[in-house]
Amino acid sequence: MIGDNPPSEPAAVRLRPVSLDDEGLYQRLRGSSSMMKELGGPLPPSQIRRSLLREIEETAAGRAFVVIVECAEGEEWVPAGNITLVRAHAMNAEIGWMLLERWQGRGLMKIALRLFLQSLSESDYGEIHAYPSTSNDASNALCRSLGFRSAGTVDLEFAGLKFLCNDWAWSTQR
Repeated sequence: MIGDNPPSEPAAVRLRPVSLDDEGLYQRLRGSSSMMKELGGPLPPSQIRRSLLREIEETAAGRAFVVIVECAEGEEWVPAGNITLVRAHAMNAEIGWMLLERWQGRGLMKIALRLFLQSLSESDYGEIHAYPSTSNDASNALCRSLGFRSAGTVDLEFAGLKFLCNDWAWSTQR
């Protein structure tokens, strides 16, 4: 399902399963003040490692689907971000994503999310919700551009903090 891009997609992005080798990427994503500013600030290294291990385990058990976004840098593919899909309950799932700052602003996450969502088109994930903070302009614009529909706003908790978030919905039954 997830692998090299089909020939019709730009060669700038590909997706692969998360692994233990991704701890450095996770530390750069979740340990960064600027990357985590919309989520209450950076997480401590031990919490980031536990999160990575949990996501690998949840993916292996089929309760989540976590992929690493790799971007082309010359002849090399380098880890640049991740996409996480977690089943919230039988009919809904929650999606989230992060992309290192050096790769932002190039449309790469839009390509990655489009590839990811296309891979889910015949899945049983049902309706998928994204919950970017109302102040996260880039993620909200990304949801709009990918055809998510607005389902209002919700108060959500992350890492013990409450956030006002936009609720964006996307159906795998398109």
